[in-house]
Amino acid sequence: MSLQALFLGFREHAGQLSDAAVDIAGSRAEPSTRAFLLSQRALTHAHARQPRRAVRDLTTAEAQHDRATSPAGPFTGYPRAGLDFQRGRVHLALGNTAEAVRALTSSADDRADDRHRSSALTRARLAEKLLSVGHLEESCVHWNLFLDHYPSLRSGPADQAHRRPLASLRGFRRQPQAVAVIHRARAFPRRRPAH
Repeated sequence: MSLQALFLGFREHAGQLSDAAVDIAGSRAEPSTRAFLLSQRALTHAHARQPRRAVRDLTTAEAQHDRATSPAGPFTGYPRAGLDFQRGRVHLALGNTAEAVRALTSSADDRADDRHRSSALTRARLAEKLLSVGHLEESCVHWNLFLDHYPSLRSGPADQAHRRPLASLRGFRRQPQAVAVIHRARAFPRRRPAH
């Protein structure tokens, strides 16, 4: 619920929910569970402009993740790629673009090929950040990897991400790699927003 509250712009409520989740789980929770909860709380701290608290929770989340012995699975473990994605989001919120790019790159590299939605959204976020720091060619590589996954998805966030290369690469129409991504993105039929 904290993630949804943050998405809707209710930062204070998101922080309260993440605090409650960490408190309820307590110190006896599985390390992978604590890592997940602490990384979410780190994100709420980052959005509340509390960098020390965000970094502290993120550091503790990584230590908890390293201690985890739960078998991998959707309800039994927290994949490293998920933690790295969250780390990237925290650093983006804190304005640490270089660190965010490193974390998102690690997340993208660790994603299983069959995890289309998470792989696609990670690639899209990484493509945007790489372009924002002037790495057009690398950005286009990740936009193309996003587009590789896109046909397999039926997701509002993926559809929103699909529109972004068209907008973000518009200023690079003289660059062949950018033109290729734009043409490829346009080749997919436009989907209606889900209601």
